[in-house]
Amino acid sequence: MISQAQRVSPQEACGLLFGYKKGDFYQVLEVKPVKNELQSRTHFRMDASEQIQIFLKMEKLGLELVGIFHSHPCGPDYPSNTDIQEAYYPEAIFLILSPKVVGWVINGYIIQEHKAVQVKIELYNKD
Repeated sequence: MISQAQRVSPQEACGLLFGYKKGDFYQVLEVKPVKNELQSRTHFRMDASEQIQIFLKMEKLGLELVGIFHSHPCGPDYPSNTDIQEAYYPEAIFLILSPKVVGWVINGYIIQEHKAVQVKIELYNKD
């Protein structure tokens, strides 16, 4: 996620996270970057055909959508009003990546009923 955010900055990066959800625990097994059709510094829209192909592939692997990520290269490290209004997957964690002086910060949110609640995330490198 961070390497894609760095690569496309100052445009917003975006993508999908697949794995398993067990209660309040989300395990991410696959991170799939998706092209931002808008190529914007302040908005994103995932390429629909790319998104569908990724969903089909992940479904074949038996994985479920557990998260959606995008970067805020020029903005806050929390969801914007647009992010909250356009959060169409209430079961997913929304990850916001934002650059800081010492690197990128990743914050997670559950967005339901037009409200964002920050959740604790723990990142592990599978290497």
